[in-house]
Amino acid sequence: MTRPYRLGPVLVASSPITIDKGIPVGQDRPSNNYPLSAMEIGDSFFVRTHSVNSVRGSVRFQLKRQGLSYTVTVCKVEGGARVWRIS
Repeated sequence: MTRPYRLGPVLVASSPITIDKGIPVGQDRPSNNYPLSAMEIGDSFFVRTHSVNSVRGSVRFQLKRQGLSYTVTVCKVEGGARVWRIS
């Protein structure tokens, strides 16, 4: 019996990885369009994840891309991360 192992935030099985052909790019790709522009001070949202640092980087990128100068904080909570707008 093979045991899975952790590779960064991804859990990888010890069995060979299957290569898929003919799948269009972008198919089954998670969206990182967080509702940052709709947030007011004190608002928050939850993201299901194993990597708080990944969420933190995605939020920082989204803020920069949208030209927003908010201050946010990202904290690990049970089952994922929560992002708060604090200013």
